[in-house]
Amino acid sequence: MPAPAASRDDLGGPLALLATAIGTFFLIGTLGGGARVAMVAASVVGLGLVPLLGAPSVGLVPRDLGLVRPHPLALLGAAIIGATWWYVNLRLTAPVAALLPASPELPALRARWVDHVPLATTLLTVALVPAVCEELACRGLLIAGLRRRLPAVLVVGISALVFAALHLSLARALPTLLLGALLATVRLRTGELWSVMILHLGNNALALLAMAMPGAAWVRWIEARPDAALGVALAGVAVGAALLLRAPCGRVPLGE
Repeated sequence: MPAPAASRDDLGGPLALLATAIGTFFLIGTLGGGARVAMVAASVVGLGLVPLLGAPSVGLVPRDLGLVRPHPLALLGAAIIGATWWYVNLRLTAPVAALLPASPELPALRARWVDHVPLATTLLTVALVPAVCEELACRGLLIAGLRRRLPAVLVVGISALVFAALHLSLARALPTLLLGALLATVRLRTGELWSVMILHLGNNALALLAMAMPGAAWVRWIEARPDAALGVALAGVAVGAALLLRAPCGRVPLGE
């Protein structure tokens, strides 16, 4: 006799699948010794394929994960926010970062993932792969489960906390938490995951480019005029948010 289908109101199934995804992610990363290839494989398999392939077993369809056709205005708005939010987030969290004890974590991350690494490799492994895989787990699977039982404010808060905890970093905890809350808000507003991935990708890519290209003219301009740069970044976030608010929610499954 076949097993009964998972209830669409059940929260336990999606959370158990998420735990499996995160456990797989850390297991592969640990077995691989934290090497770059192992961490990419951990993200793709654990945070990407486990939620995607396991979703039907917990009563979720692609539409629930946000895999529906996005509106062009939402994609454009998300791209603009992604290109500017990284600097707003940096400035917002700088006072808190200054209070934390000096940590070798950030220099070590830069040396490992950015310095002496081809820029294309850095963008692929630290921008694109996380933008796709982390979104499938945290804003796809997790939010799909939480929305079954919880109000939007709790969905945003819990998903942001899980996202921040996933990075296991005290130094990056607050900026990651704020980014997670923004991504969850966009996910709930648009009803789809593609815009969220674009925003995440843009945020990671611009932050990495600024780190990898300290001599670039635009980086020097930001360093020389931080307040003007903050004004430009805030304007970009505002324009992107306005476009997102004008875009209708994505509700059409891909292929229809």
